[in-house]
Amino acid sequence: MGFESSKNTKLQTAFNAPPGFAALLKRTVGLVFLIVLCFFSVLSQNKYDNLPVSKIDVVFTGSGKNDALAEQYRLMVRLAIGGSYSAPRIRDAVAALYETNKVDTVVVTAATNTAGDVELRFDVKRKTQAERVSVVVGASDGDKITEQDLLFKLNLLTPGTAITEQTLQDNANDILDYLRERGFYRSEVVYERRPLQNENEVGVTFKVKPNEQAKVEGFQIKIDGYNKPIPEKDLRLKKGGSYSRERLMADVAKVREILRKDNFLAPLLDEPRVTYDGDANRITVTLVGKVGPKVEVTVETEKGKLGKSSQTRLLPIKREGTLDYSAIVEGERRLANYYQEEGYFFAKATAYCSVTPAISDSENNLIPNDTLFLCQSLGGEDLMGREVLVRYRVNLDRRLKLTDIRIRGTNKLTIEDIQTVLASQEANLLGIVPVLGYGRGYTSEAILEDDKSTIESLMFELGYQSAKVRVNQGVSLDGENLIITFEVDEGIPTVVTGIDIVGNSTIPTADLQAKLPSLIGVNYSRARTRNAVRKISEYYSDLGYYDARVTSKVIDPEDTASDRNEVRVQFSVENEGKQVNGNELTKSSAVSKALAFRSGDLLKATDIYSSEQNLYGSDAFSRVDIKTQPAGDKTAARRLTDVIVNLEEQPSRLLSYGGGFSTDLGLSGFFDIRNVNLFGNLWQGGARVKVSQRQQLVQLDFINPRFLRDGEKRFAPLTFSAQYQRDTTVTRFFRSTFDKGTFGIVQRIDADGNPIDIFGNNVGDPTINRLSLSVETNRTISRKKRSILFLRYKFEDVRLFNIESLLVKDLLRPDAKTRISGFGATFVLDTRRNCSVKYSLLDLIAKGEQSEPCRYNASDPTHGSYLTADYNFSVPALGANIGFQKFQASYNFYHTFAALKNTTLAARAIIGLGSVFSDDNRFTSVQYPSLNGLLPISERFFAGGANNLRGFDFEEAGPRVAIVPQGTFRNSRGEIVTLDPFTIPFGGNALAVVNLEARVPISSSIRVVPFYDGGNVFRTAKDVFRAPAVVAGDIAAQNQRAVWTHSVGLGLRIKTPVGGEFGVDYGHLLNPPRFLIPQPIGPPAEYRLRQSHIHFRFSQAF
Repeated sequence: MGFESSKNTKLQTAFNAPPGFAALLKRTVGLVFLIVLCFFSVLSQNKYDNLPVSKIDVVFTGSGKNDALAEQYRLMVRLAIGGSYSAPRIRDAVAALYETNKVDTVVVTAATNTAGDVELRFDVKRKTQAERVSVVVGASDGDKITEQDLLFKLNLLTPGTAITEQTLQDNANDILDYLRERGFYRSEVVYERRPLQNENEVGVTFKVKPNEQAKVEGFQIKIDGYNKPIPEKDLRLKKGGSYSRERLMADVAKVREILRKDNFLAPLLDEPRVTYDGDANRITVTLVGKVGPKVEVTVETEKGKLGKSSQTRLLPIKREGTLDYSAIVEGERRLANYYQEEGYFFAKATAYCSVTPAISDSENNLIPNDTLFLCQSLGGEDLMGREVLVRYRVNLDRRLKLTDIRIRGTNKLTIEDIQTVLASQEANLLGIVPVLGYGRGYTSEAILEDDKSTIESLMFELGYQSAKVRVNQGVSLDGENLIITFEVDEGIPTVVTGIDIVGNSTIPTADLQAKLPSLIGVNYSRARTRNAVRKISEYYSDLGYYDARVTSKVIDPEDTASDRNEVRVQFSVENEGKQVNGNELTKSSAVSKALAFRSGDLLKATDIYSSEQNLYGSDAFSRVDIKTQPAGDKTAARRLTDVIVNLEEQPSRLLSYGGGFSTDLGLSGFFDIRNVNLFGNLWQGGARVKVSQRQQLVQLDFINPRFLRDGEKRFAPLTFSAQYQRDTTVTRFFRSTFDKGTFGIVQRIDADGNPIDIFGNNVGDPTINRLSLSVETNRTISRKKRSILFLRYKFEDVRLFNIESLLVKDLLRPDAKTRISGFGATFVLDTRRNCSVKYSLLDLIAKGEQSEPCRYNASDPTHGSYLTADYNFSVPALGANIGFQKFQASYNFYHTFAALKNTTLAARAIIGLGSVFSDDNRFTSVQYPSLNGLLPISERFFAGGANNLRGFDFEEAGPRVAIVPQGTFRNSRGEIVTLDPFTIPFGGNALAVVNLEARVPISSSIRVVPFYDGGNVFRTAKDVFRAPAVVAGDIAAQNQRAVWTHSVGLGLRIKTPVGGEFGVDYGHLLNPPRFLIPQPIGPPAEYRLRQSHIHFRFSQAF
């Protein structure tokens, strides 16, 4: 320390930090010297004491410059010094810098300025830091060694750690030790440091050469008293094989297991001796020991003996191979619990030990056999050559059924409230199925002790901190049933009488109190207090006070009422500091887009978390570390912070392949390759090829997850998909739509099963070839209402080949070559929510307060609505061969009436309209002139089934077309059959459906659902409002005429143990449509659809 006098007096103090543990003495002497110098400094420099400190500078010596770190140190120094000069606080500031473990030396200079204030300058020399740490592993001859093995299993340097030569050497030695454990005795590790931008920052690389793994020369096992050979096939260390410590310890465990099977439960094995021949790189292992006594273990009960496998599972002396008294006693406890859980709730187990020949005590007196006392003397004895018998005697008493669990002494808890957290369970009928329940109930003394502690913890959370619980076990009058009663002594409640908030200087206390849940006047709850801490922390974070930390503690007042324990809750705000703004980031654009904050934003903890989730969600990184560093003050109330994003990439290409066989598709195989970080932009792309005997698929896809900005901190994705599919299972589709009168026959075949046309010519299997391209993005309209607009382009080319053998070839031929190209948009508004959520007492205890009563729920809403509107068009100008437009909208509404036992009224309306404006005269056959103007079959409207019109079978509603089969047909057995004329649903250009249902709960898990479904599929849009007039005798027009249908029915909804509901609906069609079927001779026949249908599902209808 030195002093210098001038016009502006200066004080300069040098503080040196000796590095390394070896310099401990030097550090101690230096510290004493520092104290003495500082003492004299105070005596001679009193003029600085209590003067205001107006300026503090932190300057790094050398060429390295780091403004962010300098600002961080300046804030640290300012916090330690305060507003005025003080030599002790100067020492505290210097000590704080050294405690970072990144500082080598500190020189402090003080000077007064013209205003008489003190200006301080801290010249800091930093230690060398490893900013980047990597491990490079060379090729190995033997087991594979990877960089991940070394990074995850060893405590190596982390980026930002101060390093010395000794630190690096210690890390290298750790790697060598690990490799030797793996058998790589000839491994080499070198490290190198490369300078980075700043002189004290380096990158460290450990270069590892595992070289050849040592081989096993021999494995000698010598166990005195054991004459059987240890089978080499049971050991992992084999002559000529690779050596590792892991294999050796596994083999030692295997030897113990082999000895245990021969009743040598407590062998005395020495530590394996490993001899390494460095010249030959060979390992010789020697394992010696004694077998110890031969031990027999029995478990005796009124039911008979316990099996060996159960003994091994329950008894530590058999499983672990030991005769320690603690292990024997633990076996007593586990046996008692085992039988208590089987219904023998009062079972007790006692161990008795015998030794042959008998052993003597220290006074040479024989210890009696078959006693518990002898069990205490086995662990320290040399029992070689003796036989030991450990006999567990279990007194089962009566076997009972646990029929009733009760709680008394409090009205704050009921058994219904806490049954789910109690391990004890009452008997139930589902006990016949092991995974569903316990036929005789389930408990034991250990379980009851745990349940007692659980209830005491719950009472504590309810504010009864001194509550005590005891357990009473009773037997019913008939002596068959067990009754468990938890007797609760509540004690006096702990009530919060006030709250205090300290440490807040920027945000008024009243503003913070407004964010708190109700605390005063209610019983103290840790969960409620945690919620309060969370809400204050979130409030600070939302305002940009990133560094603020909030804690709580309970203060017991000196005087309190006798009937209750009164406390105050104090919330402490630490590091309130200034609002934090982000400084300019110089990261890649792809990473920057994934961050939830931008330069200049107020920095929030939630944004840091969201950014980490975004980056991890890209699957491109194995490690994401986001750190903050101060970067100076922006204003008096705000400061700047640099955000440092450290990323560790993982392989971006994923490859998968496989194959199989099924009766539907025959032999099949697939190949899939994906890249989750295309061109380093965090784009995703992939290709998939799937081939089977009946289907072939080639698919390409691309996703840019952050294509367009969608709100302040969100992006909308861009998805592109291209797919080509060839499918020869086309006939499977038509079987579901044909009437049963066709006997499942959909095409004409010859006697050998080959498809033929009407003239008997072989035409091959029908196939669908589909090429599709799509591009889609979206825009969020309202996050609160889940309102989104989707925009897309779609191209689809569908070709039907070899359709001449099909019965419906004339209907398919107009759409055999369909090419669609156009744009579409979908609007979604979703406010569906479930407001029947009931919070149990356990929920309130866990959360501290009741949460929002309504939650978003798309599968079982009780309130709200769901609107979708979809519009698509296809135009020849974009490459289509047909022009059309199509609109479909659906509106769902839900409301629950509490006065009607929470019955939910659900309603839905669907309207669909379409029209063809180009190539609308595709049906040139004279047989089907009424079909012109229809949408392509892939775009046509269909209805009927479990999800819309439940009076119909699947897609059975709407207009139909009559088919008159011509020629000869064969069934699946090759027999010639005659097919009668039949009809098939053919869809339409319009759809109108109305659904109404009442979901009436009759229990907590069962609901009855009466419903009405109305509507139909219509030939044209105008037919929805007015049925067209039909000329008498025009069968085709008659079958195309559709009217509004009415279906009523009754459904049942049953909640399943795995979540969701199983539903069954019975629908009855009040006015079933009638269709005409032409006959070869005579007038046409009339066909009426079946009126009743039963539908099953694992969801709601809508």
